[in-house]
Amino acid sequence: MRDIHDQWVKQYPTDFSSMSGELPSIPDLEQPIRIHHGPSIDDRYLFLRGLGHGQEGSTAVYVDVHTGDEVVVKFFENRARNPIPRAIAHHFQTMTRTWPTEVEAGLLFGSSKNESPFVPVHEYFILQDVQSWSWALVTPLIGAGTLLNLAKQERRHGGKSIDELDLEYRPSLLKMLRGLESLHSADLCHDDVKPDNIFVESNTQWLLGDLGNVRETGHAWHKTASWTRQNKWKDCQMNDVRRAIKSYLWFLRSAMMNAEGFDREFWVAEKSWSRLYWDYVRYPTSIGHLIDGVHSNATATIGARPVLDDAFSSPAELSRDTERELLCTSIPRRLWRRWWRFPRG
Repeated sequence: MRDIHDQWVKQYPTDFSSMSGELPSIPDLEQPIRIHHGPSIDDRYLFLRGLGHGQEGSTAVYVDVHTGDEVVVKFFENRARNPIPRAIAHHFQTMTRTWPTEVEAGLLFGSSKNESPFVPVHEYFILQDVQSWSWALVTPLIGAGTLLNLAKQERRHGGKSIDELDLEYRPSLLKMLRGLESLHSADLCHDDVKPDNIFVESNTQWLLGDLGNVRETGHAWHKTASWTRQNKWKDCQMNDVRRAIKSYLWFLRSAMMNAEGFDREFWVAEKSWSRLYWDYVRYPTSIGHLIDGVHSNATATIGARPVLDDAFSSPAELSRDTERELLCTSIPRRLWRRWWRFPRG
């Protein structure tokens, strides 16, 4: 019963009142409601291929007939949990009074014409067909994909050491953390930072996407037992940062042809990229202070101590332990063994 209650609490709306001065709208909202005709959405978008299906809905690639660009359209199937702001509610009042959190968060953080650290939003609308309707969100297709794709590319090319990869990609981590800092400054948490929600616009520009789990820091979900059981820290902003660092180190590890060297260096905790994680786990700090450390390629003030236990350091065991430590999601049962053997912050 407690888990059922927690899942209900998870669906409470997100409070964006700290950003009340920001009008959640985008330029040139042509049609609040569009019609689905076979492979087409009105005369604007033409279906090319499906991308996937998740808990919130499905995504597909369309071509924008007006511009010729390929875009991603996300169709939301779950119940929308946020009330539509009064300023734009009249567009949809005959259909609904609620919309997905991801739409509102995307408009607030991804609509800037400047270089934004979040996936941009092109358009949003209600998509209607003969039998039903759903919310839809249009974003650009980011051809390079996510950190998953970048890691595969680096591994395929090979030849770079962990230190060389770290030197090349730390600036990208820095920009991503700046984006996270802007979210935190609004008293919000991303709540779903992980490698497949980090999109690679270029090697030096990573974008945070999938804002559907954004919540205010005081949201009741963060106080539930289910939240902490899912491999999360109680402080949701520190948890965001921890998962951002985990995602970065996961990328470095996945980019290597042989991860064994990474695993040992990670647990010895002498390299700056491994200290980045262990120092934060032991002594969480503000994101601004952490960014200063990332920018200088060091986190020197604390001084790492080894966390590797040579009595339990076979390659297979190290691989399993590293995989478990860098997971952003809940720990699967197969990785539970020896969880308690390593120092925790």
